[in-house]
Amino acid sequence: MAERRKPPGIGGRLSDRSMADGNDLTDTPDIPEKQARAMEVLIAQGRLDRQLELVREHWASVRHLWLDTPEPLRIARLDGLPPDFWFGAGMPGLAKVRDRGHRFEFAETGMPALIIPCYDCTPGMIDANPERHVEELRDLVAVDLDHPDRFWRRRGEALVLGNAFLEIAGQEFEPVPVYRNPMTWLRAGGAGIAILDWDYARDLLLDHEIVAENLKLGDRLAAVLKPDIWIMAEAA
Repeated sequence: MAERRKPPGIGGRLSDRSMADGNDLTDTPDIPEKQARAMEVLIAQGRLDRQLELVREHWASVRHLWLDTPEPLRIARLDGLPPDFWFGAGMPGLAKVRDRGHRFEFAETGMPALIIPCYDCTPGMIDANPERHVEELRDLVAVDLDHPDRFWRRRGEALVLGNAFLEIAGQEFEPVPVYRNPMTWLRAGGAGIAILDWDYARDLLLDHEIVAENLKLGDRLAAVLKPDIWIMAEAA
């Protein structure tokens, strides 16, 4: 299993070269250095446009959590989350959102939700070679703080949180821990996956050994996959 590394802190900015390429990033909040480097690669590949809006929305929610939220409430919102997820490209934010079916939109009069960025490769879990694999932001996930089993995607493109674990498990023949919702996935330090779109669960997990967070989730996975399902010891 690849060694876990703590993501870098906030502070990186895109280089002057990126700005000169015609990408107006002047209103983008400070972003982690690793993500800034990744975005420069995307600029060079002409793949930044779709990411930029998501990056701005994500970091606006992060700034709201850290700059606009009173400290006692912020501590309560982050309760149980490993410090690795407090800082870096994968850090959650806080925003008000409105339910739009399986998707959400940001709304000043909406419900408070934790905003989780969803990458092709989970920041901090793999020391990815930026020349080979860019940690591309694919989607944002909003989690209802009062009912964490309720969550929505911003674009509906991300299928799981923790996609990197599927890649690692396939290469190293390791079982894949599956968590019942994004919040329990966060509290486990992102060490596994949380399914965001069950329509694709069979295609994603059919060839993997599965370890379910609890019996209820194990039953649901068994109904979809029909493989042997292991249950995490503390939930058995």
